[in-house]
Amino acid sequence: MPRPEKPLDVQSGPLAQFAADLRELRHTAGGPTYRAMARRANYSPGALSQAAAGSKLPSFAVLRAYVQACDGDVDQWSQRWNDLAETLGPRQNGAGERDAAERHATEHDAAGAEDSARPAGQRRPRALLLLVGLLCVAVLVLVALLLWPASPTRPSDLDHDEFTATAGRPGAGAPPPDAHCSSATSARGCFDPAGRRFWVKDEPPADGHHPAVYWITGGDTAHGDCHAAGNSASPWYTCPYPAAGKLPTVIFQVANVEQNKVLVWGPDVTVPPS
Repeated sequence: MPRPEKPLDVQSGPLAQFAADLRELRHTAGGPTYRAMARRANYSPGALSQAAAGSKLPSFAVLRAYVQACDGDVDQWSQRWNDLAETLGPRQNGAGERDAAERHATEHDAAGAEDSARPAGQRRPRALLLLVGLLCVAVLVLVALLLWPASPTRPSDLDHDEFTATAGRPGAGAPPPDAHCSSATSARGCFDPAGRRFWVKDEPPADGHHPAVYWITGGDTAHGDCHAAGNSASPWYTCPYPAAGKLPTVIFQVANVEQNKVLVWGPDVTVPPS
């Protein structure tokens, strides 16, 4: 059987009268136990019992929960709570931590502010919610990284239509010995960073295809190509590197091409900046 509540001296002040009126509201509602009220209010029996103890003004959220559990007039009791809180002042009312704006917060927000008054099994798992939120952000970042188009790392990563099929001119002589060179079946290509020139030829010539050099700079800030298509007496065709200034990292690949379609890609060659 529940223990009887401590008697109140309503002559001692407005706080005791307020608590006595809360008890009367509960009595009018049929005298439900605090445990039964807790199931409706979603607050602990102890928090509801303390609201009508008369020792301090209950928090705004607990008051609303108490009144709702007794089917009382929430608006009327909210006004009484505001009036009494102003009368008692922040040092006496026990709920002075809440400012006037928070007193008119929604039931949901007020219940969140009073979460610590709930039983341990009913408290919001805030740490868990924070962890779930962080995991969701991490998943979104990972998906964005996976879907974000990465910069090409070699010419064959680009769509072939992005190249302009630049025709090389017959070159005099051959690439210098320190040029960077590579091959793709019968195609042979080089890049001479000192001379800032690409070289390309067919080995052996006249096999029905033609060789080409495709290149990009680091991060694909620029790209281009050089094709050996013609019947020059010189086996080598050349194309100048098109930009002035400091030479960036250049990545090139030699390819065997037929009718502007790459048949075979050679390995990529990286030439460091100079």
